[in-house]
Amino acid sequence: LRPFRLYPNPSPEGNVAPRRGRRWMVNRNGRTAPSWSAAHQVFKRREARVRMWRVRMAFGLVFLLAAAEGSPPQARDSATHSPGAAMVGPDPRTAWGGLPYVDLFPLIFGESMSERHFKDWMRMDKKTFAELVDQLKFTKAYSDIFDPETGLPYPNPRGGHGRKTTLQREMACALYVLSGNEPLDRIAFLWGEGFRSSGLVEAVVDRFVEALHELHNTYICWPRTDDEVEAVVKGIKALRGVPHCLGIMDGTHIEIKGKRGQPFGDRAFTSYKKRQSVILHAVVDANGLFMHASAGHPGSMSDSVIFAQLDILDWILGTISRSDMHSGRFILCDSGYCLRPFSIRGYAYDTDDEKEQVLNAYVSSTRVVVENAFGRLKARFRRLRYMI
Repeated sequence: LRPFRLYPNPSPEGNVAPRRGRRWMVNRNGRTAPSWSAAHQVFKRREARVRMWRVRMAFGLVFLLAAAEGSPPQARDSATHSPGAAMVGPDPRTAWGGLPYVDLFPLIFGESMSERHFKDWMRMDKKTFAELVDQLKFTKAYSDIFDPETGLPYPNPRGGHGRKTTLQREMACALYVLSGNEPLDRIAFLWGEGFRSSGLVEAVVDRFVEALHELHNTYICWPRTDDEVEAVVKGIKALRGVPHCLGIMDGTHIEIKGKRGQPFGDRAFTSYKKRQSVILHAVVDANGLFMHASAGHPGSMSDSVIFAQLDILDWILGTISRSDMHSGRFILCDSGYCLRPFSIRGYAYDTDDEKEQVLNAYVSSTRVVVENAFGRLKARFRRLRYMI
């Protein structure tokens, strides 16, 4: 460390030299506090310890996997290392050389896997996963590759090796990717044959998302009939007593990797938190179920501008003007949206009017439903916390 700087009052004890590893300075209020340089040094030492812990954990996992096979990666037959001998198995010079590929599919879908642990892996129970497979196997994204009846891939018309995966295995791998933030190359190592590279894993996830997008209008839809509208209004009123509400609207930021290669990308995708992100905009009901969702908007756009560009505007106007029964219905939103004839937001938080403060309390306690919906979505599928 550099020598300490002595100030008129370098430490709380007076003119006593500060203890080793800590620097003190006098702030504008005349009080002594640790300097920024000392805090930065503490942070750097903590970061070095975390980095060393990660390196030790990585080496520990490598040797643990090697020990599971009965011998370390370097233990080779003498004939294998002799000059001119053919290399058997993976190249030991690679990062994972000599280690066997792990297959999580038999472990997760085995009979010994309990319902609770299965939900921890796949983020849903076994019954929901089976229903999801039955729904997606007839989509164009999967029916062109896999047989809907058997779930096996179609034979390669050109001969040679075909796909070494099945429909159920691909969907399980895609859910595993979306449920965490592990690197794709590590996931490729954990799912055995058919997922030997990060590119194959990425293609599997893209196919799964494309199949989900084909069915999104079936599950994420605006109420179509008068009975469905009335059910949504009664559900929201039962929360905190807010009447005539058709839905609760808000947006959330999903952090992405910086687009530094594009000249305008940094400013377009930089949010008010100074991070690169895209916006997920949604409208939910009283149970937190999504009635409308739109994603991919640049992080610099405001909620009001996004809402003006969505097709939900026509749906809301059509629902309100469908008959006299829907007169006075509105969408509940926050202060980020501009006022419209069909939207209501709270007053300014620094208001002194008692009635306005009461209304703000009712609006905030009702709007927490959409915040909880976003929280459950990001907690169940943790890949949404940071999109690579």
